[in-house]
Amino acid sequence: MLDDHHNRLTQHCNIYVLGLIGPHSVVLACLPDGGTGTTSTAVVANHMKSDFTSMRFGLMVGVGGGVPSTKRHQTGRCCGK
Repeated sequence: MLDDHHNRLTQHCNIYVLGLIGPHSVVLACLPDGGTGTTSTAVVANHMKSDFTSMRFGLMVGVGGGVPSTKRHQTGRCCGK
């Protein structure tokens, strides 16, 4: 995915992969081993924000725990049950 890779960096228990996409500096992070859900995701994102104070944009990929369900919100019950 990255056009050029730089060294990995570990801060706040996050492991970051640094590199370039075109002319843009990019930082990638993943949830820690065994970490799942929106809380773990928020912690990683918050650490990333404090570790890279010049970061201008953030993009979360594959985080679906907080996405509302049409079925749930139409019926007021989980999964329409």
